[in-house]
Amino acid sequence: MSKNCEFICVDDFEKYALATLPKYAADYYRSGADEEQTLKENRAAFKRLRFKPRFLRDVSQRFLKTYILGHSISFPVCLAPSAMHRMA
Repeated sequence: MSKNCEFICVDDFEKYALATLPKYAADYYRSGADEEQTLKENRAAFKRLRFKPRFLRDVSQRFLKTYILGHSISFPVCLAPSAMHRMA
């Protein structure tokens, strides 16, 4: 990936992945089970999601702490395994 590469939306990630991954891996990741209903709903949900960019804000003191299921987490990054993740 070049230093000038910027991903703006999910489609940008997909285009990069399709150009980079072997065909069998790309086909697997871009598919869904049965009638692909969940895949279609996920794509529709991402298209509805909008962020309001905020420029020139003071970010010198930010706190990422949050609570998940009643537990305090100082840096809320959660990872979950996915099937066939070694293909990427």
